[in-house]
Amino acid sequence: MARIEGELRHAVRARAFAKGEIARLPLKRATDSAARATGAIERFIERTLAPRLEELSGEVRGLRGELGQIDKRLTESISSLRNETVARIEALEARINGRIDTMSERALAFERHVEERFAALDLRLDERLAAIDRRLDDKLSGLDEKIASTNKRFDQALDIRERFEASEAKVEAQKRNGA
Repeated sequence: MARIEGELRHAVRARAFAKGEIARLPLKRATDSAARATGAIERFIERTLAPRLEELSGEVRGLRGELGQIDKRLTESISSLRNETVARIEALEARINGRIDTMSERALAFERHVEERFAALDLRLDERLAAIDRRLDDKLSGLDEKIASTNKRFDQALDIRERFEASEAKVEAQKRNGA
């Protein structure tokens, strides 16, 4: 790098010298001096800058290639990360859906169980109410029989009383007639 800078300074000095010489020299000599300075600059460019520019161009191409590789790796990494994230989200969604399905099944089973228990309770209540109805009917039938029996006794008692009163009236009438 120091060598290049030295040669560049030399070329600049040569050019400056040529400019100064051009001002002092006649046109032919000035033209020759300018041509020599231009030749020195061209030789400097050909010897020093051209190879360095080629090196830099090669380095730029290499860097572009490396940037392409880095871009490719980044794209692959991002794509891989996105795919992994999507896969994890899908797995999580599947687990959540599985749990929801399990909970739904359990809720339906519990609902069926509750319905079955209520149906069994309704059946037991219906059986008990039917048994109570039968007992009430039996009791009412027994009560009806007792009422009928009591009514029959009252009727018999009234009949007896009426006969007794009729007999008493006959006895009283016989007492009055026979006494």
